[in-house]
Amino acid sequence: MTQDPRLGADTASASADVEVVADDPIAPIAIAHNCEEVFAGGRLERRDNYLTYVFERDGVRLKARVNLDVPTVVSIYPPNALAPGPLQSVMAPELRASVIAYLQRRFAEIQELSLVAGYETIWRRPAD
Repeated sequence: MTQDPRLGADTASASADVEVVADDPIAPIAIAHNCEEVFAGGRLERRDNYLTYVFERDGVRLKARVNLDVPTVVSIYPPNALAPGPLQSVMAPELRASVIAYLQRRFAEIQELSLVAGYETIWRRPAD
C-alpha cells in the first residue's frame, strides 16, 4: 500500500472497479473573476459577481461564465473566430464537446446561449 500525499490516504489498488480521472480534454487558457456593479443615482442597483472561463483551439475561442450567486450552473457562449475584425460566430463542434466535458466534471448544470432561444439547459447531472 502506498501513501498519496495529495490525498493523505492509502492508495493501493483495493478494488478493480475504482477509476481516478485526473485529466481533461481541454483546459482554459484563462479564468477571470469579475465583479460588475451598476449604480443609478449613487445607489447600487445590481451586482454581477462571476467567473469567466476562456478556451481556445485551432483559431477559435469559446467562453463560459458562472454567476457566483448560482455556482452550480455554468453558461457557454457561441464560439468565435480569433481573426481580426468584428466577432464572427463559427461552428466548432470538437471544441464545444471538449469544453462541455471539462465543465461536466465541475458543475451540476450547463446552459448554452442560443442566439434564437436565449439560455437553454443542455446538460444536467443526474440525481444520485
